[in-house]
Order: sequence, then structure tokens, then C-alpha cells
Amino acid sequence: MSLDRAKLAAELPEAVIEALAAVGVRSNRALAQIALTLKRDTSLASDVERCPHCGGELRRRPYVVSHKAFKAVVEAFNRAIPADGDATPEPTAPAD
Repeated sequence: MSLDRAKLAAELPEAVIEALAAVGVRSNRALAQIALTLKRDTSLASDVERCPHCGGELRRRPYVVSHKAFKAVVEAFNRAIPADGDATPEPTAPAD
């Protein structure tokens, strides 16, 4: 379980992890849930507890990304992706 969470957390961009750490979101579980949320394009994710023998679903725990974490992720992406008017033009070679 913790290895799966670590793999999911590793998929997050470094800017997002830094923004989350700045607002106090540091647990592997929270980082993994945010990574799942971004993958699934929904603010709802869940932990599924499975039977160790047959792999059947025993319990599903819904998890909603906190407002604080959601806001930090949005701000990190907004800093990373410039708005259309903010983009600097690419330098071009002078015409001969």
C-alpha cells in the first residue's frame, strides 16, 4: 500500500509538491490522493480496502481533496502555465 502511494506521489510535478508542503500537506496518503484526483479529473477519490485472500473489495473510504490542498495545486499550475497574454514571444533570426 505505501509503495503504491509513493509511486503516485512521485508522479506529481515538483512545483505541486512544494506548494502542498507550503500549506502543510505532507502525508503520503494525501499526496497519493491528489495524484489520483489529477489522473481521474475529479475532486473525489477513494481508498479501497481489499481482501488479502481473494482481492475482493471489503471497504471503500471516500476521500475528498481539501480546499486548502486544491487551492495550492491550482495556484502551482497557474504559476507554471502562463496566460496567453503573458507568454513571451520566441526570438527569431533577423531576415536577410
